[in-house]
Amino acid sequence: MKQFVAAHRDDGHLASTPASPTGLMSLRAGEQIVVTPSVPTPVICRTLTSSRKPNTPPPQTIDQGEAMPVSKSLIAFFSALAAGAPNAESISGTSAPPPVSTAASPAAHVPLVEAKIGKHRFMFPKNMYYQQVGPDRDGGVMLIVRWPTLQPYPPGVDYHHDNLDFISHISIDISEPNLSDAEYRTLLRRYIEPLNPDDKAARADPSRNLDLRIKGEPRFGLIPYFADFDKLKPYFDNLYKPGSPASRPEHNDDWFVRWGTDGVPTTVIICSSRLIPDGASIQSGVIVDGTDARRSSCQHSFLVPELRLVVHVTYLRVIVYDWQRIESEVRTMLETRRVK
Repeated sequence: MKQFVAAHRDDGHLASTPASPTGLMSLRAGEQIVVTPSVPTPVICRTLTSSRKPNTPPPQTIDQGEAMPVSKSLIAFFSALAAGAPNAESISGTSAPPPVSTAASPAAHVPLVEAKIGKHRFMFPKNMYYQQVGPDRDGGVMLIVRWPTLQPYPPGVDYHHDNLDFISHISIDISEPNLSDAEYRTLLRRYIEPLNPDDKAARADPSRNLDLRIKGEPRFGLIPYFADFDKLKPYFDNLYKPGSPASRPEHNDDWFVRWGTDGVPTTVIICSSRLIPDGASIQSGVIVDGTDARRSSCQHSFLVPELRLVVHVTYLRVIVYDWQRIESEVRTMLETRRVK
């Protein structure tokens, strides 16, 4: 991917290589990385299923593979990424106000749909699933809730169709990794260190090693680790060429870690760099768009050891301060919705 982008990109545009190799390493079944010149950073999303009618001829085959029909939801997703005003939290680190206490009105008569995650069975409301249908055809489970209530959208409401609904959505991806007990316990370390920490070349990469980052003051109950651009620039200039875009903030995320008593991370949140203007802010308890052309986002990963699950939650950075409530709500949901 790196070679292809380097050979084909217009140097007038931002490079579209993944911000960190951990993005590729953390891909799960049913996911893909989408790279496009119109979006400054790659996006991890679900693979799409063809919506062609049976008699529709297949798309033309080209050298890079077969073109895939793009769903309206993905088009809306990329369109919505291109809206956004600088935000105090994302730039200076100041905390945002607490969310408005909004009473969730439970939808009446919403059917429950079973999900099997590893050896566990859960009964989630149908409208909580992505696309409000149920588990993916490959068995993957992605749930969608709305901030700040952390409740599902009403039945029949597609969060892609309204900008406020879209920027307020939180996706929750739940899976049971096929790992040994030791590998599972230390899984989150893979997001903040090279796959092989003994690899000298990987250990020299300032973008992939926690100890080569700048440790910040505790924030929101997490320890931040910021990219050290004084180390990144000479490293990538030497690795690629002078002036390489790989050392720009667009390609180097902020890391937030909560450490367990045994020195193993229990929560890892990887967010767009605080140095990038954020096109989202909170006003009167809701997320709103400004005038900037992008929004900063976060992927929040944590383990549920009692069920041996791993959870990846994605939301806008402007609400990262609310991570503990989001994580607690997901844990409670898994416990109360589990079929015992």
